[in-house]
Amino acid sequence: MTRAVLRSSGETAVPATHWQAFHTSVIRPIMDDSRPPSLTELCEEYGIPDKVTASNMLTTVRRRFQRTLRAHVRQHVDSEEDVDAEILSLMEVFSSGRAVL
Repeated sequence: MTRAVLRSSGETAVPATHWQAFHTSVIRPIMDDSRPPSLTELCEEYGIPDKVTASNMLTTVRRRFQRTLRAHVRQHVDSEEDVDAEILSLMEVFSSGRAVL
């Protein structure tokens, strides 16, 4: 599902480094139940010039991911009110280690 959301969120409209940093900082720690890297570690890994830039990159991708995830989930529930509940349910599954990709 995350791949579908990433594809439909315009993955190509944002530089690949942004998506890679987001995956490393947000998606992987959720899936692996691991500690997210610090902004300093992200900068070193991806050649990002400073922590402010790294933070801005993550914010950009997080917003796009959230908008697209909401739109994707909305297609599979009965009402707008059900979107938040479904997203919370998905978060529980992904963070519990029960998710299978």
